[in-house]
Amino acid sequence: MGFEDLEANKSSDEDNNKDTNEADEEDLVDFEEERKKMMAKKIALKEQFDSAYDTKEHKEDDEGEDGAKKEDKTQEGLSAQALKKDRKRRANEEQKQEDQAFYLDQKKKIEEQELMNRNAFKDVDPALRHQYQGYPAGTYVRMVFERVPCEFFQNFEPQYPVVVGSLLPSEERLGYVQTRMKKHRWQKKLLKNRDPLVFSLGWRRFQSCPLFSMEDLNGRHRLIKYSPLHMHCFATFYGPLTAPNTGFVAYQAVTNTQPGFRIAATGVVLDLNHGFNIVKKLKLVGYPIKCGKRTAWIKNMFNSPLEIAKFEGASIRTVSGIRGQIKKAAGPLLGYPPGTFRATFEDKVLTSDLVFLRTWYPVEAPKLYVPVTSLLLEKKGEWRGMRNVRQLREDFQVAIPIKSDSDYQNIYRKDKIFNPFKIPEKLNQDLPFDDKMKVVRVKTEMPRVPIILEPEEVKANKVISMVTTLAKDKKRVRKEDKQAKMKAYVEKRKREVEVETKKKRQRTHEILRTRSLADQHEQKRKEKLSKSAAHKNKALKPGKSGKGKPKK
Repeated sequence: MGFEDLEANKSSDEDNNKDTNEADEEDLVDFEEERKKMMAKKIALKEQFDSAYDTKEHKEDDEGEDGAKKEDKTQEGLSAQALKKDRKRRANEEQKQEDQAFYLDQKKKIEEQELMNRNAFKDVDPALRHQYQGYPAGTYVRMVFERVPCEFFQNFEPQYPVVVGSLLPSEERLGYVQTRMKKHRWQKKLLKNRDPLVFSLGWRRFQSCPLFSMEDLNGRHRLIKYSPLHMHCFATFYGPLTAPNTGFVAYQAVTNTQPGFRIAATGVVLDLNHGFNIVKKLKLVGYPIKCGKRTAWIKNMFNSPLEIAKFEGASIRTVSGIRGQIKKAAGPLLGYPPGTFRATFEDKVLTSDLVFLRTWYPVEAPKLYVPVTSLLLEKKGEWRGMRNVRQLREDFQVAIPIKSDSDYQNIYRKDKIFNPFKIPEKLNQDLPFDDKMKVVRVKTEMPRVPIILEPEEVKANKVISMVTTLAKDKKRVRKEDKQAKMKAYVEKRKREVEVETKKKRQRTHEILRTRSLADQHEQKRKEKLSKSAAHKNKALKPGKSGKGKPKK
C-alpha cells in the first residue's frame, strides 16, 4: 500500500512557503501582544487577592481573641462558617487561575514548537517533509490496496461508504475471547448455547459460536444451555484478540428483513487466552451387586480399571442419601464384570439402591471465525453465514427428532412385600392379652351359583313379594300412628307438668307467707314480754330515800 499527494507541485509549494512565512510573522506578533495582556491581567488579579487577604484575614486573626469574649457563641459559629466558605471560594479561584496558566503555558509551548517546525522545514522538499511530518489535515491522498477481491469493484455501490481503519499487530491474531454478555431486553427469545452470532467488535464484524457459562462461588465456570433472562453471563468464543474493556454488539442475522429488534446481546471483553476452562456437569450411575455391612461392590459406572484409578477417593452418593467413597477396582479373579469397584458407605446399602457420582466434564468452544463479507455481494443485506439447527431444519424440511427416553412416562413401582411379623410363642404367652398375637381368620366368600327358576316358582315369588310389600306398608302405617300418638302424649305431658309446676309455686308462696306472718307475731309477743318484765323490775327496786326494803 502506498500514499501519493495529489496536490504537490513546485509552483504551489513556493507560493505556499511565502504565504506561510508572512502568516507566521503575523501570528508571532499577535501572540506576543496577547501574552503581554494576559500577564498584565494576571498581575492585577494577584494584587487584588493580596490586598483582600491582608485587609480581611489578618485583621480577623489579630482581633479574634478580643472579639471572641464579647460576641455570643452563635455569632462565633456564623463568622467561622462564613470565613470557611470565603477561604474555600478563594482556593477554588486560585486553582482555576493555576489551571488556566498551565493551559496557556502548554499552548504557548505547542505554538512555539509548530513555529520552529515550520521554519526548519521551510526550504525542504515536500516529499521529504511529508515523510517526517506526515500529511496535514485536509490533504487528499490516494491509497493503493493489494489483493482485493474483484467482487468488491464489480458490486461497488457509492451509497455504502467505505471506512478505512488500522489494526495493531496484536489484534491480527486469533484466539479465545472471554466476555461478559447480557441478552438485550428487547430481544424476545433467549439465546441458545453454541448458536452462531454475528459480533461487531472494534473494526470487525464476524460470526462465531459462543459458549455461555456462569461462575460459581469456587471460581468454576459452569456451562449453561441458555442465556439468563435479566442477568449477565460469561460468553467465550473464538475470534480476533481485542483489548479488554472493549464493547461489542451481537445480532443473529445481517439481513434487514428480520422482524423485530435486531440486536440480540451486548457486552464487554474481559480477558484473552488460548483456552478457558469451562466445565459441564456429568452424572455417572452405578448399581450395587454385592452389599456388606458398610462395603459394597458397584458395577456399570466405569468400563475399565484405568477409569476407576482416576476416580479413586471420589465421593459418591445413593438415592437414599447415604454418602460413600470409591476405594479400588475389583480384581478379575473375583468374577465381577470389568469396571466394578469397591466402595465404602456410612450405612448399609441395599442392592435396590442407585449410586451417583457427580463429575465435571471440560468443554471447548468451537473454533469458528467467519468474517462478514457483505460488501462483496450485489445485495449487501443478503449475506448469510453459518445457519443454526432451526434454520437447517426449515431449509431441508426435517422434522424435530423425538427421543423416546425424553418423553414423560408413568412410573410404576412394585409394592415391597415385607416378611410377616412373628413373636416367639414363649414371649407371646407372657404378654398381656391386649398385646398378644391373635389369629384373625379371613372369611372367604364362595362364588355364587346362578339359579334359574321355573314359571310356577316365579309366580310364587311374585305372590310372596306382594305379601311382603303389604306387610311393610302396614308396618309403616303402624309406625307413623305410633309416632303421632307419642307426639300427642309428649305435648299433653308437657302441659300437665306446666300446671303442676304452677300449683307447686303457689303452694310454696302461701307456705312462705304464712311462716313470715307467724314470725312477725312471735317477734311482737317477745317484745311485749320484754317490756312487761322491765316494768316489773323497775317497780321492785328500792327508792332513793332509803326508808326500807320492799316487802317480799
